[in-house]
Amino acid sequence: MKRTILVMFLLSTVSMAFSQAYEAKVEHQRKNHVAAVIEGPYPPDQVEDAIKEYMAKKGFKSNASKGVQTFKGVKLYAANASNNDIHFIVERKSRKEKESSLIHLVVSKEGETLAQRIPEDIAGLEDGKSFLNEMMPSLEAFNLEVEIGEQDKTVKKAEKKLENLSEDQQDLEKKIRNLQEKLEQNKKNQ
Repeated sequence: MKRTILVMFLLSTVSMAFSQAYEAKVEHQRKNHVAAVIEGPYPPDQVEDAIKEYMAKKGFKSNASKGVQTFKGVKLYAANASNNDIHFIVERKSRKEKESSLIHLVVSKEGETLAQRIPEDIAGLEDGKSFLNEMMPSLEAFNLEVEIGEQDKTVKKAEKKLENLSEDQQDLEKKIRNLQEKLEQNKKNQ
């Protein structure tokens, strides 16, 4: 089991190494915003939870509205003089690839909402790409924790089933002994 987890971790790490953020457009409220985008081999709901956890560790709280997670007053890198608001839009990659997600990151000025933002504005795009690339190992770690949790649930379920079967065996053996005693008593009585 440890080897399986290690192999899965190494394969996903290798696949993550080739996954780099790029520029694309994302539609939100009938506007096409320029965004930094990266692909993740995880389902969208899991990615959203991982983003929340990652940003919470950095001390930021999410405001979710209409499919957008917004974090206010974020420094995208340590040397950055100003804060930005960042908006994550996570969606399924395609109908066929339900277990893959596209993570869109739109960077805006502090206090600026997506509705106020000029759609063609590319300010903060390169910083957004770097931010996404730096965040991916955390998403991988979150996914690994989820997989380990699922494995633990499976193991506990199997252990419980084994325990129940063992108790059933003891009960059946006890019944067999009782029936054999009754059979012996019946023979003596005959």
